[in-house]
Amino acid sequence: MSVTILDKPATPTVVREDNRLIADAEGAAFVWMKDGKLLEHTSQSIPEAEPGTYTVQIIIDKGCISDLSEPYTNTVTSLRDTFSPGSIVIYPNPNYGKMYIESTTPLDALVTITDMTGKLIYEEQVRQLNNPKELNLTTSRKGLHLVHIRSANLTATCKIIL
Repeated sequence: MSVTILDKPATPTVVREDNRLIADAEGAAFVWMKDGKLLEHTSQSIPEAEPGTYTVQIIIDKGCISDLSEPYTNTVTSLRDTFSPGSIVIYPNPNYGKMYIESTTPLDALVTITDMTGKLIYEEQVRQLNNPKELNLTTSRKGLHLVHIRSANLTATCKIIL
C-alpha cells in the first residue's frame, strides 16, 4: 500500500466583478458561505450576489480542501435589479445627494424622486438618458427615497439612500 501526500490548495480570495463574486483560484468544486450559512452554489462565481459577508473554500479533484478565505463583505453600490438587467443604472447608492442615472439604450423618461411619505422632491423630463444624468439632491432630507422612471416602454421604481 502506498500513500500519496498532496499539497493543500492555495487559500482563495473572494473578488467582486460587477455584481458577481468570484473565487480567484481554480478548483473542482467550491464551498460558499454567506453570513456563516452554507450556500447551494458550487461553481467558481456567484452571479447577482446579495449584500452580506461571503467566504469560500476550494476542493480540488483529489478531494483536498483549502483553508477558508478571508471574509468579503459585499455591499450594493448601484441598483440594477429593479430594472431589466443592465438597462438602467443608478449610482452610487447610498450617496450624499449627488448621484447619476443612465440607460444603456436611448431613452426619454420622466424621472421623479419622492421621500417615503410620497412628497415630491425632484422631477425632470430627461432626454437621451443613455448619457449619464447627474442628479443633485444635496439639499434634500437624508434617508430612504424612491426613484420613479416612466417612459413609453418602461415604468419602474427603485429605492435609494441619501
